[in-house]
Amino acid sequence: MIFSCGTAFGSLGILVFSVGDGILFDRYGRYMPFMAVGALDFLFALLAIILACCGVVKNDIKLRQIEREAQQRVAQGL
Repeated sequence: MIFSCGTAFGSLGILVFSVGDGILFDRYGRYMPFMAVGALDFLFALLAIILACCGVVKNDIKLRQIEREAQQRVAQGL
C-alpha cells in the first residue's frame, strides 16, 4: 500500500514537472527548466536544514540504538 502510494505520487510529480518545465522551456528559454528544478532543490534542502535545526527531524537510528542499549542493560540486570 505505501509503496503503491509512493509510486503514484512519484508519477504525478513527474507529470506535473514535465508540463510545468515544458511551459517554462517554451516561454523563457531552454535553461529555465533546469534553473527551476535547481531552485526547488535548494528550497527543499533549506527546509530540511531548518527543520533539522529546530529539532523536528531527528536521527531515529541513533535513538533506536540508545533504546536498544537501555533494554539490554535492563535485561542483564534481571
